[in-house]
Amino acid sequence: MVDEIDIVKLNEVYKECNECKQLKECQQCNVNNSDEMCNKCNECEEKCPKAIITVDALPDVELEGRVTFVSPVGTGVTGIIEYAVTISLEPTETELQGGLTATADIIIEEHKNVLIIPERAIKGSPGDYWVDVVIDEEKLTTEKRPVVLGAQSDRLSEVVSGLSEGERIIVEATRGSIPTSF
Repeated sequence: MVDEIDIVKLNEVYKECNECKQLKECQQCNVNNSDEMCNKCNECEEKCPKAIITVDALPDVELEGRVTFVSPVGTGVTGIIEYAVTISLEPTETELQGGLTATADIIIEEHKNVLIIPERAIKGSPGDYWVDVVIDEEKLTTEKRPVVLGAQSDRLSEVVSGLSEGERIIVEATRGSIPTSF
């Protein structure tokens, strides 16, 4: 299931990946009859989104790959649309067997050196997000602080403005709240 791709970007990924697939099957690669891809195909593969794959049977192993195909047709199950995705794995020493269950995180964007916080700390609605910043730890007094968010996943959000590194915020836990520093 592709749950890290939003519908807007799905079309971009679909277009680029399917172009890559066509290039990988180009005549030059087939004529050379080697495992090496031609330069045009190598350039195209670099455009394909990266994927980090975890296999349930190997919890401590992360495999890398690239998305090479996204189906243009989704299938709906209980209101959730799923798209078939093909990921080409990078060479690895890890021995894999058929029938293993795996999960792939598809990297659509990468942001480096940014402040990220757990989704559970964010309150409000689009355009009006805030977090509770701890002002006094002993008295556990907080301040409602508006934040502007950048890239988001199902677990973490980038804070573009409104919060600084080292400030302590309240993160909703399963049993109450706990102050956490980011």
